[in-house]
Amino acid sequence: MPGEKYRRSGRVKAVEAEYRAARVAADRLLAGVEAGLPLPAATDLKAVRAMATGLEATYLIRLFAEFENGLRAIWEDYYRRPSQPGAEQLVDAVPTRAGVPEEFTLSVHGTREYRNSLVHDRGDPPPAVRLPDARHALCAFLSRLPERW
Repeated sequence: MPGEKYRRSGRVKAVEAEYRAARVAADRLLAGVEAGLPLPAATDLKAVRAMATGLEATYLIRLFAEFENGLRAIWEDYYRRPSQPGAEQLVDAVPTRAGVPEEFTLSVHGTREYRNSLVHDRGDPPPAVRLPDARHALCAFLSRLPERW
């Protein structure tokens, strides 16, 4: 399929764009509530504040899911591999076949580890990764993959 790596990068970028729209909406909702705007029935202010606080983490998880879907597609469709490796194994295996520079792989692993800490809430978390930095790392990695798969 022509341009698959660009389509996959576009999907990652679209998640970031959706986050920016959601961020505006969440901030305006909170500002409105603070100015006296009533919340709809069955909407809890505590939940609204939690949503606003966790918004970037939620979208980072989605961002990485789009990236991982792209890696799984290239693994199955281009490399014709029948196995179902985990994300860590995919991030390590695909670059060796596609010539992705090591620094790109390390950046993706940093994002993956931070995503894992958000999803699994394990002990000592790795350094936080901002959404724009995650998008940059994931798209840079995708940019080095084969044109078609």
